[in-house]
Amino acid sequence: MSSKNTSTRTGKLDEARRRARYRAWHRGTKELDLIMGRFCDEHVMGFDERDLACFEQILENEETLLQAWLMGQVEIPDGEQSRMLCMIRDFHLQKSRGHKNHETGESS
Repeated sequence: MSSKNTSTRTGKLDEARRRARYRAWHRGTKELDLIMGRFCDEHVMGFDERDLACFEQILENEETLLQAWLMGQVEIPDGEQSRMLCMIRDFHLQKSRGHKNHETGESS
């Protein structure tokens, strides 16, 4: 692949990452903005095209269902998105525990 093609492809991927980051931070509810936005900020630059496409598909889910999956209220279904949903949920739960421990002074 030529450097021009690689540069164009990288540019399109970077543009898609910026778009995903914006969408992650503008879900509609503050709770999901924080969950999805923080996860995206920390992970999106490491996403390849496949991961990014999966993340974008997850962003298409209904607010209440997505929040239930990520808060552990409903089991994450098997399927294409399950690995990424589990990553987001685990990231959120880890961050939540760390924040609570910081407030209480307890260690993890």
